Amino acid sequence: MSLRGTDIALLAWLATSHGQAVPAALGTPRAVSNAKGRLRAAGLLSVSADRPLRRRMIEFTTHGLPYVFPPVFDGEGLLGIPTAWSAPPLDEYMRGPNLVWARRSGPLRGLVLVPLHEEVAGIARQHRAFHRVMALVDAARLGDARARHLVPDLLARELGL
Repeated sequence: MSLRGTDIALLAWLATSHGQAVPAALGTPRAVSNAKGRLRAAGLLSVSADRPLRRRMIEFTTHGLPYVFPPVFDGEGLLGIPTAWSAPPLDEYMRGPNLVWARRSGPLRGLVLVPLHEEVAGIARQHRAFHRVMALVDAARLGDARARHLVPDLLARELGL
């Protein structure tokens, strides 16, 4: 059973939502249930509850994600929602080319990084903590040495560790 991008987005939601219902944009109840099963099998979600295992999440994001979900780019100079080092919290520590999730209503033009789930940008617009965690997830995917050094501590802070 292989993890999917949707699973990582769901994990980020569960880690940041403080018990709020999973947005319908992340999938049908059956799809969400299947994603939770894959996350449990991977050791990223508690077996007894829908509670992310945050330290494992940080370890996987930092060391596994770049290999399992390498970055995919889809155009440049397009409007979008900032991600990776173009978004908080990483934008305080490093700079690079503007990276965005394509979204016509976005505030920034940049190189489009395809998100792990097609609705990440929409959910991120409504949920600040989710946006911050998914931006760090994308920074880890990019494999930049400086980001790789900063992401674990910033992710721990965002996850309340």
